[in-house]
Amino acid sequence: MFNPTLQKVKLKDQILKLYFLELIEDEFLFCEGIKETAEKTYGALSSDTIERLTDQELIKLLGQHHVHEVYLFASDQLMSWLSALELKTLLDDRIRIPNFYTGIVQVSQDSGGLLVLEKYGVQIYELCTATGRSLLPYCHDLELGAEGSVKFRQSNSVFWETGKFGLAYENIEFGKDDPFFPSINNRDLIPMQIGAPWSEEAELPQIQMSDLKDAERILSEYQNAFRILAPIYQNNPELALIAVNTNPLAFSLLDLSLQVDKKFVISVLNTCKEPRIIFNYLSDRMKNDPEILAMCKFINETDLPPAEDDNLPF
Repeated sequence: MFNPTLQKVKLKDQILKLYFLELIEDEFLFCEGIKETAEKTYGALSSDTIERLTDQELIKLLGQHHVHEVYLFASDQLMSWLSALELKTLLDDRIRIPNFYTGIVQVSQDSGGLLVLEKYGVQIYELCTATGRSLLPYCHDLELGAEGSVKFRQSNSVFWETGKFGLAYENIEFGKDDPFFPSINNRDLIPMQIGAPWSEEAELPQIQMSDLKDAERILSEYQNAFRILAPIYQNNPELALIAVNTNPLAFSLLDLSLQVDKKFVISVLNTCKEPRIIFNYLSDRMKNDPEILAMCKFINETDLPPAEDDNLPF
């Protein structure tokens, strides 16, 4: 797991005021609506006016956009600065004030670390690096895939797009929607997600304390052991097959030599319960292989990418 410079804090006092200020200055219609309501009730929203508002008054104004905790990219020193000063003083050095996020939607350890973060408790997402750099405009839909790929629909568009980011976060390519997008779903986690409500995470501490020499048993019994044991099975065909059959997301963590090994891929497709997930991870050339296509009757061949776009050894 990678660990971004992300902090989780209670939304109260100065943090609540800063969150409110960020929201009312943003571009969405509900932001304008909240601002208009606040101005009708309290007059012009100067820093002095917002400073005088109580937490309860701000919570009432925010309505459904109020949350109990927010996330922000900040050092401990910056957190102390945010909490100690009056709002007017903070705004004098506004460039230091970080953005606020209301949820961690998805993370990826690929390309140095990518995060999909929620804004204002609604379906507005931002793609960020592990250090908080924003990579895309606001999106209403945003999904992470293998090797730094992203699938998204910007807030000002009705069209889906795909893209890919390298280690330096330059956009390598952007294009139309990909019917074979290699989604990683919840493959990757960061430490502050471990306490999240979905049941898989409850198994992680138990897996971490298990005897790693018994990798075959652990990979067979625990659907999420693939996250921790990847260095053990990545280059081992027998263990890799067990890992992928238990959780197909493990295929995206395999060494390239196995991902392009046709014999191994056929074995996986023969035994995996979710071959469509595996197919999406395959190279373009392998997606066009007649023997593999014959095993994947669910594929519409007219959607296939051209095999020559692929520079992989198979």
